[in-house]
Amino acid sequence: MTFFKGLILMCNLILALSDLPDRLLQQEVM
Repeated sequence: MTFFKGLILMCNLILALSDLPDRLLQQEVM
């Protein structure tokens, strides 16, 4: 169970990191 929890946390972290540049670019465009 802990392995799957860690895997989900890692996926969420990667998604958040990959989502940050898009948000920054959108702010620069605005």
